Amino acid sequence: MKNDSTLIISCLCVMAATMAFGQEHISIAAREMERARRDGKHVQKPGKCGTAFAVAATASDRPMTAKTMGVERPVLQTQVFSPSGKFVIHYDTTGTNRPALLDGNGVPIPGTHRAYAESAAVAFDRAWSAEIDGLGYASPPSDVLDGGSSAYDVYVIDQAAGMFGETIRDNTPVSTTPNEKSVTWVLIDNDFAGLRTPGIAGLQVTAAHEFFHAIQVGSYGLWTETEFYWYELTAAWMEDVVFGEVNDYVYDVRDFFTSFRTTGFTALNSFWPGYERSVFAHFLSRRFDTSVIKRIWEYIGSQRTIPALRSALAERGVTLEQALGEFAVWNFFTGDRADTVRYYAEGHLYPRQTPLTMATAMGATTTLSYLFSPLSQGHLVFATAGDTLVGILARTDEASGEQQGSIVLSMNDPRLPRQEIVGGWQLGLRAEDPRAWEVEYFSAATRRPTLRTHPRVSPNPWVLSSSRDLVLPVAGEIEDRVSVWLVSAAFEVVNVGEFTPSFVHGALAVRVPAARVAGKIASGTYAVVVRCAGKENFWKLAVVR
Repeated sequence: MKNDSTLIISCLCVMAATMAFGQEHISIAAREMERARRDGKHVQKPGKCGTAFAVAATASDRPMTAKTMGVERPVLQTQVFSPSGKFVIHYDTTGTNRPALLDGNGVPIPGTHRAYAESAAVAFDRAWSAEIDGLGYASPPSDVLDGGSSAYDVYVIDQAAGMFGETIRDNTPVSTTPNEKSVTWVLIDNDFAGLRTPGIAGLQVTAAHEFFHAIQVGSYGLWTETEFYWYELTAAWMEDVVFGEVNDYVYDVRDFFTSFRTTGFTALNSFWPGYERSVFAHFLSRRFDTSVIKRIWEYIGSQRTIPALRSALAERGVTLEQALGEFAVWNFFTGDRADTVRYYAEGHLYPRQTPLTMATAMGATTTLSYLFSPLSQGHLVFATAGDTLVGILARTDEASGEQQGSIVLSMNDPRLPRQEIVGGWQLGLRAEDPRAWEVEYFSAATRRPTLRTHPRVSPNPWVLSSSRDLVLPVAGEIEDRVSVWLVSAAFEVVNVGEFTPSFVHGALAVRVPAARVAGKIASGTYAVVVRCAGKENFWKLAVVR
């Protein structure tokens, strides 16, 4: 099923105006789509969260507030407080905005407007309990008495076609230093009829998603609208944390695996609002734990998004470059290749990632190339007699513009660093700046391939100028300390240091940064000595400075 957010429609189809006490209320997303149409811009259906479209349409243009969007809080006929008293749900009992529960056929049930409002109240209470009480996020600022009380305001209206909800920033920020933090209020659809996740299930994930937006912009702030991809990415992830039984986010991550691919990680537009990238938050929370996402948000209170990512990962002993490289590998293990123990817990629900390009090995050397945007990833596939060889690439630098990354398949090509895979075949990276890439190679002869851990170091030769880590497989326990030495042909010993092992693609290994030995050793052949749990292993390693 194709994600709604990729269907191009006429703005006239989504300009769904609703009436409240004789006053017209049009959603922000609908207004922005009409504004874009008048300006001659290509318009796309916003999908589920109107906040994403509104931000994408106005990024670097004007602030995203209720005033600049030309809307006011809806005036609705009645309200109900949530059981906790933290939320107030505003709704109508008559007219176009009147909410309703759905029957088994997806048809609104007359007379269920109060039951719908009470269901919304329970869903938002659950979002608060999970996101603030459970995960420890800071609560959003109160609007004091705007909306009639100090409770957080949720307005139920007949949303534009295909939309689940929107989070709106009030006109006056509560803080502008170091970034802008704002009071917000939320609009949600009045029945979720005809949506990809209809009824109560759609309402539930919308509560988790939109309330997390309230936490994001109210508690941690917004530096610039161009960074809102991260806000949508983590809000879509939060849906699955709070309401894991629904899985609406899967509709969006399908596009990541089949279409997004080498699009830059920081892209924000109406085609790529961010929730298709929620798989990255699933990777981080599975690779580490859910607290790593919260730590990133805490850093966003004082840093922009990418620096915040770097800071939070550094506390876990990982660089952003390493994380992106491992993320690229995880993305290969989806669909029928899914390994729900080592990689994504719901990877079987995701499609296979589409290869960037493929080729059949011809002669002694075959090269595959592709253009990558900054912070993007994908894989290239070589078909050989009886096997399939895969090169997974992640471009890890932030320089603007596309760069070409190439994988060379050969039997023996001395012109570039390479790694022997199987059957004498070798794969190697060719790029203008190898330091800007993370790459992994493996054989995938079976339907469910496993990365091979060879009894040898990788990469070999180790090109120090590429800044790639040297990966050394070890036999021990995760809590062991691993000592590493290099011994030259002249029997000069270099103590590289002690390391803590980690799981690299499911196998225990240590990573040795190139910076550890840069300037200490010359090009040449070395013996690598690794001591772990009282045992020593030896490998032969070629080093190129």
